[in-house]
Amino acid sequence: MRGLGGGAFLLVLFLLLMAAPALAQTPQKERRFVYGLNLFDGIQFTTGFVPPAIDTVYVLADHLGVLDPKLTEVYFWPITNDYRADFTSLNELLPGRLELSQGNRVIATVDLTEYVVQIDQSGAMGAGQISLGDAARTSWERFQAERAVYLERLRAHAEAVAEYNRQMEVLRTQTGMESSIAPFAPPTEPAPFTLYSTEVGRGFPIQLPPGEYAIRVLDETGQTVPDSQKRLVAFAPRRQGIGFEVVPQERWTMPEQADDPADVIYTSAGGVTYLRAFAAQELNAEAYARLKNPQDLAATPNRWQWLHVAPLEPATMLVEDGSSVRRLSVEDFAVEQVPGASLGYRVVPFGERGEDPRSTRKPDLTAYRVEAPAGRATLRLRLVDGDGRELPGSARQVVVVSNSPGWQLLLPVLVPLAIGVSVWFWRREQVKSARSLSMEQRRRMA
Repeated sequence: MRGLGGGAFLLVLFLLLMAAPALAQTPQKERRFVYGLNLFDGIQFTTGFVPPAIDTVYVLADHLGVLDPKLTEVYFWPITNDYRADFTSLNELLPGRLELSQGNRVIATVDLTEYVVQIDQSGAMGAGQISLGDAARTSWERFQAERAVYLERLRAHAEAVAEYNRQMEVLRTQTGMESSIAPFAPPTEPAPFTLYSTEVGRGFPIQLPPGEYAIRVLDETGQTVPDSQKRLVAFAPRRQGIGFEVVPQERWTMPEQADDPADVIYTSAGGVTYLRAFAAQELNAEAYARLKNPQDLAATPNRWQWLHVAPLEPATMLVEDGSSVRRLSVEDFAVEQVPGASLGYRVVPFGERGEDPRSTRKPDLTAYRVEAPAGRATLRLRLVDGDGRELPGSARQVVVVSNSPGWQLLLPVLVPLAIGVSVWFWRREQVKSARSLSMEQRRRMA
């Protein structure tokens, strides 16, 4: 580089070396077809996409979902070892229709349909809902109207707060009162807006019984859109039942699960355990992982996992201890810090805290409080409805472990072992005594 001095040459070389890693990290994007996903995962609706490298789409059987045919920029991201889609640079909806097949038979074709996905965090919609067609437009317009009303409430509240502050300032100026004294209550903040809604989109609605299908998108000329041919698996729960979240009072921050009816709940003598009941489903681990993330390759098809679908409606819990039966109801509890240097906490009934009626604080725990007997025992738990019928899958066994010292627990093992050692020494002495006899004495003993 004849035109550059030595210092300038080194500077250019340094800049090139610094730019090399950045250039190496720039992903190479390709315009490819992908399926956008709006699927129910058993708890709520989730979104995602299926890149061309993935050949199977997993959906929950008998639940409504939507597949969006999209053209976008796809690239591989080595840091996370998966494919990404750059929908900000390209997000084009491809016209066409979805063809579903089983075996060599076409069972249905689905046209593009307008849809809206809405979720209400207050629980008014349960797990959420998808509206199709004209209902999608109606739901979107209702969402916009409710949001406008909420924004108006926020504006009115802001004005009321400003007026309240102005009146307080005038009062302080006239009377010289302390700022901490309020002769009238401040404006009440409006309830939060909990409704979420997507904009009106277009996609292929599907709701399929359990089974394996083949899908592809046909364009306006009837040709298959490249990368649209996929295998689709609609899977269903193997079992449904009731799962429990087990919260030991001594380990509030370490809850455990007792989802399978064969699971045993262990507790210490005299201990207290809080049980939260959920409607539960047992799903294939691989299918559920691929539903949540189509690129998840860690899960295996030979494993099953329980999923807590939703909190169970309040029921009565029967605790059977031999011939006695206790009836428990769901209660609200609060967790409070224990004063002093012990850095502990305790769980108390929610009303025992003497909460201010105007307080918006909610209970920390809503559960059944199960207190174990003072000694070793085996309890049986089950839930019954208002008519006394047992709820299927709710029965559990609770084993109460004794708080006896460790050496006492070893007695059942040590006593037989001590007897065995004593017998061995006694027989050894007998053998030695027999060997010390003369031949005549041995014949007499025989």
